[in-house]
Amino acid sequence: MDPFTALGFASNVLSFVDFSWKLFVEARTIYESASGLTPSERTIEAIAEDVTRLSTAITLLPVHGDELQHIAKECRLVADDLLSVLEKLRVPAGHSKYGSFVGALRRVWKRKDLDAFTGRLQKLQLQLMIRIHWILLSENSKVVIGIEKIEEFNRKMDIGHRETLKTLKDEAVGYLGQLEKDRTTKQMADLERSIVERKRIDTESFQNISQLLQGLAHRMSNLEQSGREANDYHELLKSLYFDAIQTRQNAIDEAHSRTFEWMFNPPPSSNSRRTKFVEWLRSENNIFWIQGKAGSGKSTLMKFLCQHREIQHHLTSWAQGKRLVVAQYFFWNSGSNLEKSQEGLLRTLLFEILRVCPELGEKVKACRYYDSSAFNMSSGWTRRELLNAVKELPAAGVSAKFCFFIDGLDEYKGDSLELLGTIQRLSCLQDIKICTSSRPWTQFVDAFGGNKQCMVKLEDLTRTDIHRYVFDRLYTNKRFKTLTRDITASANLANEVVARAQGVFLWVVLVIRSLLEGATYADSLDDMHRRLEAFPKDLETYFQRMIDDVPEAYRLRTTLTLRIALAADGPLPLSTYYFIDKLFSDPDFALKIERRVVTGIEYNDIRRQMTARLDGRCKGLLEVVPVQNLGAPWRSRRVDFLHRTVKDFLFSSGTESVTLAAVPESFDPYSMLCHAFLAEAKWTRGDLTKPVEDFANYAALVKEGEIEPNRLDLAIYDIEAEFNKFAQGNNTSSSRSFSDIALRKGLWWYIRQEQLDNATNGGNSGQDSMLDGAISLLNNAEVVESRRLPSIVRSLLESAIAKHAINVDATGKRFIRVWLPQRNRSPEIRGQVHEILKIFIEHGLDQTLRIPSLSSKVPEWW
Repeated sequence: MDPFTALGFASNVLSFVDFSWKLFVEARTIYESASGLTPSERTIEAIAEDVTRLSTAITLLPVHGDELQHIAKECRLVADDLLSVLEKLRVPAGHSKYGSFVGALRRVWKRKDLDAFTGRLQKLQLQLMIRIHWILLSENSKVVIGIEKIEEFNRKMDIGHRETLKTLKDEAVGYLGQLEKDRTTKQMADLERSIVERKRIDTESFQNISQLLQGLAHRMSNLEQSGREANDYHELLKSLYFDAIQTRQNAIDEAHSRTFEWMFNPPPSSNSRRTKFVEWLRSENNIFWIQGKAGSGKSTLMKFLCQHREIQHHLTSWAQGKRLVVAQYFFWNSGSNLEKSQEGLLRTLLFEILRVCPELGEKVKACRYYDSSAFNMSSGWTRRELLNAVKELPAAGVSAKFCFFIDGLDEYKGDSLELLGTIQRLSCLQDIKICTSSRPWTQFVDAFGGNKQCMVKLEDLTRTDIHRYVFDRLYTNKRFKTLTRDITASANLANEVVARAQGVFLWVVLVIRSLLEGATYADSLDDMHRRLEAFPKDLETYFQRMIDDVPEAYRLRTTLTLRIALAADGPLPLSTYYFIDKLFSDPDFALKIERRVVTGIEYNDIRRQMTARLDGRCKGLLEVVPVQNLGAPWRSRRVDFLHRTVKDFLFSSGTESVTLAAVPESFDPYSMLCHAFLAEAKWTRGDLTKPVEDFANYAALVKEGEIEPNRLDLAIYDIEAEFNKFAQGNNTSSSRSFSDIALRKGLWWYIRQEQLDNATNGGNSGQDSMLDGAISLLNNAEVVESRRLPSIVRSLLESAIAKHAINVDATGKRFIRVWLPQRNRSPEIRGQVHEILKIFIEHGLDQTLRIPSLSSKVPEWW
């Protein structure tokens, strides 16, 4: 049960109790009034309708727990008794006014009946007050825990502008406190006595009680509604959020002091031409392009702009009174799939927008294609859904303008022309503008290079910044200052660095690092000049030298480590390299270790060990990066390439550049990664989903002909047992079994083996289940995007038919009943449903079948 359902239930019961008291109080008031008092115009039928409406509202809400179920049962009994009395009070048409209720009630109910009824009503109210007190104030209450979780989520995601649920809860607690006061309790006792003994009722006291009951019911109802809305909003945000959503931006170095200021206002002494960036911020122009060669500092500049105080100031002029929303995304070619894809871009933009404009949530949700009877945010977003959601924002009825900063278009993994199409479609929308950066590839020049006023070429403008960086870094170093008494000579060295830089900031950073290393060893100026002369003039030569300088003792492990880093589909956790190290020494390490929890002290030792080992073996080509927003300590650090240019170099140079030692013929980076993630799963505390998903992801990449039958099979059996045990005892897991993950990650050779095993063991339930599981992946955006599902369904279906392990008509009928209704399905899903249905028909599905839920046969047009 949703934790806030209890609030709605309590609010409905309060309304019912208040109504019941009013019914008797008003009856007594009319009965005792002067003859000239006008009786209520409500009929007994109307009163019965109110009782039915209020009691139905109570029974419709599902409640759990003995106390709430008892209260619900008592409410139903009280309502039934009231309706029974009202049925007896019905009079002929024209004589059913509320006033007749008074005399008739006296005829139907004796004093003892009235005494018993009001006693039940008071007892019900008392039980409810006790329960509401617990719901609102106990630290074990699901409502209190739910509110704390929502408040924590708001803090974590920096959603500080929303009205807090705590405030609404405090208001409800205030009304509850008034009802629990001695004075109010006495007034309730007096009210009950006056009704039963037919004495004059203190109207003022009753109105006070009624107002408190109504006020508490209203606050409880508001708290329930706000809680539900907050839960829905958070589920939407969680469906867009991913662990690495800010990792790339956080990993980029901060701009050096007083650099890049020329984007806003170049100093008078500077020869740099003034950019038109400020004018663009304040104008209606849609796209501003920052181009620059590799290592020129594009990402650092984009991070600088995203954080600069002037951005908001100038964009406010463009917004012209509308709310301003600024979002950013940093592509990273060496990152995870969501750090280098359109899905990652669009999810990040929507996430940032909804943090600021939660009222757009319903509009964004409406862009999902889903079965309205079973909406599930966990099924994943498709690219089309995400793009439609962003495109709908300007027309969503919210007065806002949106500015997006999108860094590193050249880091996108995919067709760059397709990405450009998305960027240009977004930039053409009203109230959206985009600042983007990339290398000067032909497609980007063609797309953005036509408007010289809305672009900058970075390496042409950073000479002054490089000069400042070089002099600041050298002359703030105590050892360098001690060694350079000759100011002119040391200045010449610094100027020579600037002259050789050619606008490549990364090269400058590496040179300065080398010179300061020399200062540590008391190099003379002549020594430093020789260092500079010997330093490679381009990054590729420098990277090759770093590889050549790896000590002989480390060469084999350096080679294998770099090959694994290149084979991975993104940065790996630091712990993965620790387990890989163990596997280098003992290939069966992951199979031998037992399930246990590694302590924080042990993990910190592992972290320090592996950071030092990677530094020694890889000479800075790989670096350890802290990662935020990850709960598992194993994944709080990840290993990434120093810069995109390192990965480019290693790929462009071929494997020869990382072959420092003979690689064993049996070496398979994907198999090695599988065993590393098995080890992590065995030593992880809490959720095993991520290491198991990573295991399946890399197991799917191992070529079937190259599988080591014993070791990889044993690893799968091991991790399958670990995960299934975890999933059975954990309702929060998004996957019910390892087979679910294997299907989702495309581990087809395992699935086929499972199918074979099921058939061998007899029966066809396993075959049907496997095929149904594959078909259910139509709900999974990742699988739908891969377009591989129809071929997998064909393979599973043909295998099952060959083993006489499936009823094609029965399975096809289930498929049609669930998937043939095409409402709210995305075009991608509709296309694959079409393909799968044709596969069933090709394999004997009876086209005359009638589906009860559809009241029709399989359409001929399929």
